[in-house]
Amino acid sequence: MCAPILNLSDRAMEDSLYEFESMRRFAGLGITRPIPEETIIFKFSHSLERHGRQKPFEGGE
Repeated sequence: MCAPILNLSDRAMEDSLYEFESMRRFAGLGITRPIPEETIIFKFSHSLERHGRQKPFEGGE
């Protein structure tokens, strides 16, 4: 969900989740849950696209 907003690739999103506790908390992972791999992030983002939810803040005026 953060990746399209921040214009991050799947790999960059995975790296950000490792590097920034704030990103983990925003994603609901906290510090104890495992970080999803790049392939999981890829599958999730494409699932959002298929259902028209890839940009949650776009067009919500």
